[in-house]
Amino acid sequence: MTECLASDVQRRGPFGDNFKGVPAYVSYLQRTMPALPGYRMDIDGVTELGGERALVELRETIELDSGPF
Repeated sequence: MTECLASDVQRRGPFGDNFKGVPAYVSYLQRTMPALPGYRMDIDGVTELGGERALVELRETIELDSGPF
């Protein structure tokens, strides 16, 4: 996965979970994804920005007692 990421990749999460750079982002994913019940990440959109850059919109879901969140 890391080979698909730009060195200056940025995550701007919905809960202030913002990370910049491959090591920080991958470390976040490695810690978070297995720790959340029913975690799922879906790609909702990809926008080409030019210069071999893209913006990817992700939808993250976890399973709570009340259902998917």
